[in-house]
Amino acid sequence: MKRYLTKDNLDKIFETYSSTLKTGVDKITSQKFFEIKNDEFDLIIEKSLSQEYKFTRWKKILLSNNREAYIPTVRDRILIELLHRILRKKYRVRYENRHRIISVLKSKLETHIDRHVFRLDIKKFFPSIPHTLLLNRIKKQSLLSPFEYYLVKEYLKNKNGKGVPIGLSLSSLLAEIYLEEFDRKMRRIDQRICCYYRYVDDIVLIFNGNLQTEEIKYIEKTIFRIFKEFGLKNNNEKYMNVLFQSKSNLFNSFSYLGYKFIKVRGQLKLFIDDKKLIKILNKIDLTFNDYATNKNLDLLKERLRFLVRRNTMLKKNPHLERNLNLIKRPRLVNYGTVENYKSVCSEQWKGLDRYLQSRFYNVLQNKIKKDRQLKNEIFSLSFARSVDSGAINLFHKKDNDYFRRKILLLNKSMSLAQLMRFNRKELEKTYKEILKI
Repeated sequence: MKRYLTKDNLDKIFETYSSTLKTGVDKITSQKFFEIKNDEFDLIIEKSLSQEYKFTRWKKILLSNNREAYIPTVRDRILIELLHRILRKKYRVRYENRHRIISVLKSKLETHIDRHVFRLDIKKFFPSIPHTLLLNRIKKQSLLSPFEYYLVKEYLKNKNGKGVPIGLSLSSLLAEIYLEEFDRKMRRIDQRICCYYRYVDDIVLIFNGNLQTEEIKYIEKTIFRIFKEFGLKNNNEKYMNVLFQSKSNLFNSFSYLGYKFIKVRGQLKLFIDDKKLIKILNKIDLTFNDYATNKNLDLLKERLRFLVRRNTMLKKNPHLERNLNLIKRPRLVNYGTVENYKSVCSEQWKGLDRYLQSRFYNVLQNKIKKDRQLKNEIFSLSFARSVDSGAINLFHKKDNDYFRRKILLLNKSMSLAQLMRFNRKELEKTYKEILKI
């Protein structure tokens, strides 16, 4: 790590995250840190190399799902992000791609072969990872230098012997390193496994054929033994096993990664999972409820345009090169409801469009009757049409003036003079905050 631990690399990390860095318990903001960053970088380098660096106690916050997340100080966050990149390069960690997983599962379940599906979830995943077993695994592989290993140990001390903090990139990486052997053992449970995936704490196994009761019991016993070996527990509330028969009139289904897989009369269809669907409907309701209050038609149309289409954003994340320097590698990111659920069947999108249209008539009935152009414009905002046409909001191709014009149109309380002081990240952030979706 000594070769990577330079002021230049630390500064690139700070520059990348400066607009999103939150204030820790030391109450030093990103702006304040900028004024003292050279001294702080010196401290990080000196204390890390001498194995004397101590992570400050992290600020604890409660997320909407009642999970605890942690906010480090600005200085700690910079070191954590650099350490994350070093470990990822050394361990060659590859995160599973959600869209690829769904595509493979779809292809396996569409065939005319009986498949038995086991759906599991690791209970309180991040908080339950044992430090001793994790550190033993890291030590056994001998990939880290002494002070890199020291920093990982210090990072874990905030959790007092068990668990990794939620909300930090290094925690996700350490979890993947810890479960590498777990995944290997799960794949070897039985020779009839045709597919195994783990996406963070969500697990699915697909077996060939129609398993008998005794076989199911044996597989369950083996699975839970592996869980126990790694100090983990299965979330019984989310556990299920279901048989997908190739020729049957029975209705079978299971949910995984936001999708509901349904097979009836031998035909497989993918829908948005019920909980995720409710969130989408709530976003639509929020949009129309806000319009009923503010009567801003431009804001309504912009929000819906954002909601029903794919959106693009250009990210420049620091990447560790062979010459040991961090460079900002641009990456195009697609996001939005249509992008998140691009394997969903057309029936689902048409159903969402019907819900949209009903809200249009309830809120804009008089305006639509009087203005044909508005009617056409409103009803062109459609999930199904966006999917068929591939409509995309190409935000990464828009210049700063575009965002300034949009913000002024959607929020009358802001001024051009104020927006002229904003950089690109601040303009994009302000635009998204106005949309509230």
